[in-house]
Amino acid sequence: MPRIRPSHTAFARQLRHEMTDAERCLWQHLRQQQMYGVKFRRQHPVGPYILDFACLEKHLAIELDGGQHFENAEKDAVRSAWLSSQGWQILRFWNNEVLTNTDGVLACIAQALNLPGEVQNLAKEQRYRAMQRDDGSYQASTPSLTLPLQGGGDMLITNCTALILAGGESRRMGRDKATLPLGEKTLLQHVADTLQPLFPQLLLSVRQPRPELAYPQICDTLENAGALAGLLAGLAAAPTDWVFAVACDMPFLHPAVVRHLAAQRDGFQAVVPVVQGHEQPLAAFYHRSCLATFTQQPHNGMRKQLQHLTVCYVPDTALTPLDPALHSFFDLDTPQDWARAGTLAAS
Repeated sequence: MPRIRPSHTAFARQLRHEMTDAERCLWQHLRQQQMYGVKFRRQHPVGPYILDFACLEKHLAIELDGGQHFENAEKDAVRSAWLSSQGWQILRFWNNEVLTNTDGVLACIAQALNLPGEVQNLAKEQRYRAMQRDDGSYQASTPSLTLPLQGGGDMLITNCTALILAGGESRRMGRDKATLPLGEKTLLQHVADTLQPLFPQLLLSVRQPRPELAYPQICDTLENAGALAGLLAGLAAAPTDWVFAVACDMPFLHPAVVRHLAAQRDGFQAVVPVVQGHEQPLAAFYHRSCLATFTQQPHNGMRKQLQHLTVCYVPDTALTPLDPALHSFFDLDTPQDWARAGTLAAS
């Protein structure tokens, strides 16, 4: 571990006296080993960085982000990659989330601490109780998104953010695919409507701000990196360890397929479906630890990046019982694909 400069320690001490409202709120619950006897430190120097909160025993870092987080996505990606390389697990929460959903945040932290099973079960119950509104729907990190439970009573996919990639140039289609109509909705709306009931938060990755799209957005910070630019920005910005990255031109994504992939995450950095012998990296789960690999050679293609990760490849034979025609992986690249999708949507 690199030595910490005295000036760095002095700056950390200064930050402890200038905590934000969200930091003070969370510290009131973490201080003096209130979190199931686990000790946390505030404004703790680690190498070249200062962590908002740190549990040295569990190597868990908690970072609180305000509105400036989107502007610093590239720096955050480098920071997260370095911390991951040093063995740190990183949890990110929005300031607003800490202030308005404190119990939910504490429950996420308890789960990340890998506490005994009975404590984790209690934490999950607290998290969903804290997120639940009076009408039975669920409040996400972004107040504008209402996330109802699935009709069968399934829980949200935990510790994961839905990331819709909408930063492509749509050259083969000849027009913006995110706003392309399919029936009464756009392609983007189809994908978002599928994901919102599954995840506690949703982000939209774009090349530049799109005020006409009513979803929380992050902008790519790398040029000429294709879909990887959006994935990098999403992993850095997400307040969870995992993201489910999916292209905005996949309107037939089946919720049961997403849930099945989510269930394979333990012990892997990525969960990637394989359809007819081809990996599907744009409908896959990625852990924050992937940042370390992605930032080393950000202009490598997605499939080449997978060679350097611990990946759970899920064969299509495991998915056909859930989606017999595998329409989940039908992406619209050309006007001919769009026409075919119209036929499928109408059938």
